[in-house]
Amino acid sequence: MYIKDIKEKIEDELKDYIIDSKHLDKKDPLYQDFKFNNKEINEYLNYINFKLYKHQADALELLYKNKNLIITTPTASGKSHIFRLYIMDNIISHPSRTYLLIYPLRALLYDQYEKFEELIKNFEEYTGKKLNIKMRFILGDLTYNEKEKIIREKPNLILTTIDNLHLYLLKNHDKLFYFFKNLDLIVVDELHSYRGVFGTNSAYTFRRLIRILKYFYKNNIFKVLSLSATLKNPTDFAKKMFDLDFELIDQDYSKRYDRYIISIDPKSSNSRLILRKIIRILLENQLKSLVFIESKKGVELLKNDINEIDKYNKIYPYKASYLKNKRREIEYKFKNNEYIILLTTSALELGIDIGDISTVVNYGIPKDGISSVIQRFGRSGRLSEGLNIMIFKKDALDFYYSNNIKEFFNRIEKNKIDNIPLNLDNEKIIKKHLLYSINEFNRLDKDILSDIEKKYLEDLEKNDLITKIRDPIFGKEYYKIKENIVYSGLRNISDKIYYIVDVDKEEEIIKRVKRRDSLIRMVNMLKGKGKVLEEMDEYAFYEYLLPGMVYYSGGKSIRIRDYYSIDNINFIFFRPELPYIETEPVFYEDVKIINTIGSKKIKDWDVYIGEIKVKKEYIGYIEKYRSGNDFMQNIKYYDKTIIHEFNTKAIWIILPEDYTKSENIYNEYFKEKLEEYIKNKNYNIDTGEIYNFASTINKDFFYEKYRGLATKKIKEIIEDYLNKNYNIKDKILEFLIKKIIDYQASFRSGIHAIEHNIIKISPIVTFVDSQELGGYSYPIHNQTNKPTIFIYEGYESGVGLSEILYNNIEKLIDRSIKSLYSCKCIDGCPRCIYSPKCGNYNEYLDKYSGRFIYKIFLNSKQSI
Repeated sequence: MYIKDIKEKIEDELKDYIIDSKHLDKKDPLYQDFKFNNKEINEYLNYINFKLYKHQADALELLYKNKNLIITTPTASGKSHIFRLYIMDNIISHPSRTYLLIYPLRALLYDQYEKFEELIKNFEEYTGKKLNIKMRFILGDLTYNEKEKIIREKPNLILTTIDNLHLYLLKNHDKLFYFFKNLDLIVVDELHSYRGVFGTNSAYTFRRLIRILKYFYKNNIFKVLSLSATLKNPTDFAKKMFDLDFELIDQDYSKRYDRYIISIDPKSSNSRLILRKIIRILLENQLKSLVFIESKKGVELLKNDINEIDKYNKIYPYKASYLKNKRREIEYKFKNNEYIILLTTSALELGIDIGDISTVVNYGIPKDGISSVIQRFGRSGRLSEGLNIMIFKKDALDFYYSNNIKEFFNRIEKNKIDNIPLNLDNEKIIKKHLLYSINEFNRLDKDILSDIEKKYLEDLEKNDLITKIRDPIFGKEYYKIKENIVYSGLRNISDKIYYIVDVDKEEEIIKRVKRRDSLIRMVNMLKGKGKVLEEMDEYAFYEYLLPGMVYYSGGKSIRIRDYYSIDNINFIFFRPELPYIETEPVFYEDVKIINTIGSKKIKDWDVYIGEIKVKKEYIGYIEKYRSGNDFMQNIKYYDKTIIHEFNTKAIWIILPEDYTKSENIYNEYFKEKLEEYIKNKNYNIDTGEIYNFASTINKDFFYEKYRGLATKKIKEIIEDYLNKNYNIKDKILEFLIKKIIDYQASFRSGIHAIEHNIIKISPIVTFVDSQELGGYSYPIHNQTNKPTIFIYEGYESGVGLSEILYNNIEKLIDRSIKSLYSCKCIDGCPRCIYSPKCGNYNEYLDKYSGRFIYKIFLNSKQSI
């Protein structure tokens, strides 16, 4: 069957759930001649009948003029051919020159390595000549000795990830003197994936690389070629990332095939059943397909769920956490039709070559918004017609786009990612990379730094981390590191590193260590023995690794016993634990305003942007386990609380005090609904007794005692009360009585609901990942003395997300109003207000109160 026929079959079987469909027309290619410097390259391309698209030829022209270049044509437009052919041609012309290819993920690196290897092999077979290419990759899973061996081989083409550029190549650049001295081209693939904290850290890593080339090796021949999905601001973003000027290639002249998009909203039906039906249709018709699921656990659960329809083992899961050989095996079998459908996480979102793909199914909008969907859908229809299927889940982002399907289709068709936030002013990150840079230069001349970096040099000197020295001959001042430093990862801001260590007798030895340098040597020794299970950042410590909590590592359950710290080095000790226990931290949170950067008015709401201090006081943890069909929980309290404080950027919304009147509106509304319902049902119930009963239930008491089970316990009490006193079982009546109880904290619950909803839908108008945001709401904040909603960046000092939120807050409020009013759930759900990140376990959340607050807002006098 043709793709169009499959589309019609799916639309027929699922007609009750189809929102709309879209046809994207095919496009003919435009080619352009280009003559490489060496005739062998030109002859080989003629031999294989390879034609360059116009954008490829234009890009090569600029590279040969030694220009920095960013290419933002769509997926499968041949961007990688540009640098491969350039390198091959220049290896012949300039044998001493070297090349560095940098990728955000190792899986993509492996794929590119194999493609390049195959191209070189075919070229050498055709010409009968050996190319002088020593291509190697350097990654974190290589041992120190393996990396040293590669360096001794003097490769002229190195593939690595940005993480290993940071953690190994720059730290050991003196061992690669010849490589950096002769570096001609730096290729940075998938530039759009460098955002948030990772993006800021990467920008300073690239600055360290470029300064090493310019000022240490006096290299004046290098240039940067950056490849990206289509961006709104490509040259500006590249300039911020590398601190270099760039030329732009953004017109795509490659061939495009017809592509069809189907959008599906399961509504009240089980979305997994609909996904299963689609997979069955794709399997029956042998359509090579990728099915994107947002979590590793989700991939495994889906595989188990569809085993009965996969009689011939044609469906297989694919995850980045698989070992390299396992991933290669899956990719090979998919290319060769042993597998027809891959169930995958975002691991296959980027350009890993697994052959032609007919269909891409995306199950739910990712947390960073529609940009990932654009990338995923671009994987189908490269060599023939393609089909894209979007299944919306029960989440706020999905809910928004399912109600605004034309906006969804327009964004997919434009194939353009919104502006990517990149903040270069994060103090913590700047200071970390300054230390790395001083370490790599051995002694650093501050004249090569930016003004903001020079400012933080003084802080490092005051904190006795660096020292100033004077050149005895020329009298010039330099900076040197005072003691050994530990390089932390690029996915976080803090320089604190937490090592989960599998030790017994070594624990007492570790705890006797008093010097940081000695602890670092201990880390290296334990790594050599394979006793460091995982290396975690500060965020993970407070989320998963507090004393007593249960964590899963390498498929095993462990209970955290203790930790030991000196400065930024931390050891985590554990014991084995039973596999069915889960834990969550219990903490109190407080937000303090430090300073205000800007403000504006939206109707009668005041919106501010500035710096805040977040304080989290961890008082214990909740332990959950299954007992029969029920989940049970215990709350374990610490003898001494654990404090975590950090300064970050935020926006906050201040509401007038009279908005608290929404509680009275709320109370009257649900009293009227309750009395009307009792009357219509002819129940012999005295509403006065109901109100007296409701007043005896103190929600704060239940929350403190049961935390995440508070609402469940209150519902059970209401159900028991109606059954014992009136012999009534009625879910609607139970709901209405619960809302009378909820009145006690309805205003607080309403602003909490608005806070959640704005955070959840933030990727709609920004390129912000909602997972990188936090929030807290106060009925009365002790500094503003008014109701205040805080939305803050989850990383110390912030990485520019708050500015984007502040600039788009009018749009966010508008969409939040539509989201809260259009959700048809009874009493809150993941589509409107529930969040898996909520520190209050989704208690004190009320979408009805949120609606009443928004109603007052919409009726206020000032215009939005």
